Amino acid sequence: MRKTTVIGCIASALSILSVFVPFISFEIKLIGLSESYSLWEGAELQDDCEFVLFLLISQFMGGICAWLANKKHLFSIATLVVFAFVTMIACVKLSDLSYLQNAEVGLYLMMIAGLLGIVSSVLGFMKK
Repeated sequence: MRKTTVIGCIASALSILSVFVPFISFEIKLIGLSESYSLWEGAELQDDCEFVLFLLISQFMGGICAWLANKKHLFSIATLVVFAFVTMIACVKLSDLSYLQNAEVGLYLMMIAGLLGIVSSVLGFMKK
């Protein structure tokens, strides 16, 4: 097993995990209370589960493509596309934070996982 495959699979596992750990916290300044939500809990509250399920499936498919990338060059391209999408989602969520919201570990974990996946696919291109 090559390093690029391992890096891609780790990136997929981290990005799937980032959906279930605290993603964003809301802080009420007057009272001093803070409450954290994972991406999954936030989707349940806003009835937006379809997007999170699509994100989970694409992250899982990114891991499968990273696993198969050492057999075909096309899977490296698919890995790049999937993890560029994950990184883009994390950047959009980070830029949408208001002054009452704070980024939590899930958001940073998704960003790191997306960047690791991109590095994995670029390394896969360089080896072929």
